[in-house]
Amino acid sequence: MNKTVYQLLFCLLMNNLSAQEISYSPPIEVRQFEYIYEKDVSNSPKIILLQQDSVQALLKKSFIDAINQKWHQQLSDMPLVVKKLSNSSTSPKFKPKVENKDAAKRYLFLQIFDINQLSMPSVENSRTAKWRIKCRMIDGKNNADIINRDFAIDFFRKIPPAGQLIITSFHGYPEDFYKTFDSIANWSLNDSLNTEYTIKLRQACIYNTEDRPTLPALKTLSFKNEQNQTIHEGNPSFTLVQQSVNAIQNKTKRNIAGNSAAGAVTLLTGLGSNKRKKINYTADYIIADNDQQYHCYLYYTEVEETERERTRNDDGSVSMQRGEFTFIGRYTDKADRQIILKGNDTIAWFNIQYYKEQKNYTRMWDGEDSSTISPLPFEWKNTFKDDEVLLNGVIEGIPFTMYTTNATRKKWFTLNNQLAVLLNGYGKPVSGALYQSLSEQQFKIITILSGLPYSYLNIGAGDL
Repeated sequence: MNKTVYQLLFCLLMNNLSAQEISYSPPIEVRQFEYIYEKDVSNSPKIILLQQDSVQALLKKSFIDAINQKWHQQLSDMPLVVKKLSNSSTSPKFKPKVENKDAAKRYLFLQIFDINQLSMPSVENSRTAKWRIKCRMIDGKNNADIINRDFAIDFFRKIPPAGQLIITSFHGYPEDFYKTFDSIANWSLNDSLNTEYTIKLRQACIYNTEDRPTLPALKTLSFKNEQNQTIHEGNPSFTLVQQSVNAIQNKTKRNIAGNSAAGAVTLLTGLGSNKRKKINYTADYIIADNDQQYHCYLYYTEVEETERERTRNDDGSVSMQRGEFTFIGRYTDKADRQIILKGNDTIAWFNIQYYKEQKNYTRMWDGEDSSTISPLPFEWKNTFKDDEVLLNGVIEGIPFTMYTTNATRKKWFTLNNQLAVLLNGYGKPVSGALYQSLSEQQFKIITILSGLPYSYLNIGAGDL
């Protein structure tokens, strides 16, 4: 018998032994499979996707498939318990214990703990979730550990294209999240010593059909922002540098009538009251363009408040005492004329108006691939009250407006009531499109206007 025949017989023998091992693999019984999520106390709590039966079915299927692939056992189901972590606990208990065990079985215990994370969706590599997974498989014959895994998974969001309205109420674009389940199941059941894994997800964004330009663009625009610099990378190429901000305090206004009446009530009844004062400011935003300087003067009001209480003096008389004034909000008056100077020339003026627009969105996507457009279920809290900004004014003698959409992430500029520029970006511009031919100075003024601190000028204004 030659060497080749011996090799063939050896392979057949090994295959037969392997098949016998598979056929005699002890049955697996799932004793514990739970997903526990931590309470989210933020202003926009996350949607727990695994509360949905369809998502639970996907997770269970991934684990069932992984078990079948590793041990060639097809489980009919893996009952999954989804629950919130109790308020009195910082982490869930995981103490696998097999009672009334069968020596012919293996027992599986699985726990996924979803740890609440405060994420910054507009920052690259912002962590959106952290899972801690514990998995043990115990041999019913001798109580030995076949698997004993304890590891963590960090989920990170990828930044979508500029101008998108981000949905922060779940970990990332749902389909990306679901596709991670196979990897998570395999990591749970292998014998790796790795205790840290990383997953990157595309961001879920609102698909807003109202922010699509109907005109063809003359060209696309691209910007780069480095610290205090905004760099336009196309033609004309320029760099705008914010050199400083000088805020000058103007006259302080006190709510004399209201404060006096409330103070009288405090003296008479002993009930505490608040006292407010308004401080007007003029802020000079100095922006350099090579050897030229632009001065953007913004007028705004800050409101401070203190608490007053009645106290009884040693001689039996009563008086009021108050604490330190603290900042409670900032706003602009839509009647105030904000201006931009170049040298001694006023090259632009405008009014600032803020408003909230409530919209019920019905679709989402990843921000760039139209094949990812999908329904946004109503139960996923798809109602948004967007803070938007409207500017009305004049640039070099030409009437202009700037209005925002997608919670100020898209800024639309018109000149003479015709669409001129769309700039994308939260805060400073990142990208955009040109729809009218502009002079270089007009383009620079629009770039300056797009990057002004509109959120800063409107802190807490709705309650003032």
